[in-house]
Amino acid sequence: MFQSRIILISVLIAATMNANAQSDTTEFACDTTVFGHHYTLCITDQTGHPVEFGNRNDEGQRHGSWCELRGDGTDRAQGEYKNDKRIGTWWASRHEIWKYNRKGEIISKGKACRDCPTF
Repeated sequence: MFQSRIILISVLIAATMNANAQSDTTEFACDTTVFGHHYTLCITDQTGHPVEFGNRNDEGQRHGSWCELRGDGTDRAQGEYKNDKRIGTWWASRHEIWKYNRKGEIISKGKACRDCPTF
């Protein structure tokens, strides 16, 4: 499903490295491009399936592009973090756009079609 090159640098148990992580996920460094965005971090569930791709800053906070997969991996939330806060425009699903201010607060929600063909 993901045509990407993942280079395992080290395996980290997310629950021991990040207080916000779930204990049933594994977080590891990677170098991959998924859905057109570059990521340096992959989080998998207990079966090894990817559930999130993202980037962190030097303090370990979510920072930069993030992609949270749902269900079979075709539906996803995707957007940007800045210092652990969602910012800007996020696709909440295939048909929902949420906009966040720089404090990480939702300022609007709307409908759109992310994967619809252009006319």
